[in-house]
Amino acid sequence: MFTTLSTKGEKHRYLAFKSHFNYNLTMPLTFLTGNANKAAQLSQYLELPVDHHKLDLHEIQSLDNAQIAEHKTHQAYHILHTPVLTDDVSLVIHSLGRLPGPFVKFFIDEIGNQGICNLITSDHRSATASVTIGYYDGHDFHTFVGTINGTISSEPRGDGGFGWDAIFIPTGYTQTRAEMNQTDYDATSPRKAALLQLRELLSAQS
Repeated sequence: MFTTLSTKGEKHRYLAFKSHFNYNLTMPLTFLTGNANKAAQLSQYLELPVDHHKLDLHEIQSLDNAQIAEHKTHQAYHILHTPVLTDDVSLVIHSLGRLPGPFVKFFIDEIGNQGICNLITSDHRSATASVTIGYYDGHDFHTFVGTINGTISSEPRGDGGFGWDAIFIPTGYTQTRAEMNQTDYDATSPRKAALLQLRELLSAQS
């Protein structure tokens, strides 16, 4: 397991952050991921150091990210015995109904981003991307959803970002998220929007 609280300086920053925002956290949050880059992005948006841990969990098959998040956070809490965060992504291409939805990672693994582009056979290329953050502290379960609308490009463009960023053009932009500079990337981040909601809850619980 990698932890972002590995140094005394980082632990001090965590305690200072807690004091500044009056967060009533008895222990650091644990983000369920094996992706260090994603964990760093979460820590940046939340402005709070977090542990991250990869677990092999049973993930239910559902088009509802809230159901997926609730199932995973409860499993993880009973293993780790610490407040946990999950991050579930959905990409809905409107001409394909509710697909690929939360299954987008499997689509990328099997047919790649170009394959997803090729699934759209009409001029109707609109899509909605969302990130659902699940949070469970052993007592209460919460979800926080960030959503952004846009279109799917005809081919992948750009080298930045993660997953489907190379084929998603947010409304009001001409670039895919993978082509954007950091400022525009953050401004169009559904993950950031969801994490800001989480930060409000943690502050309100103090």
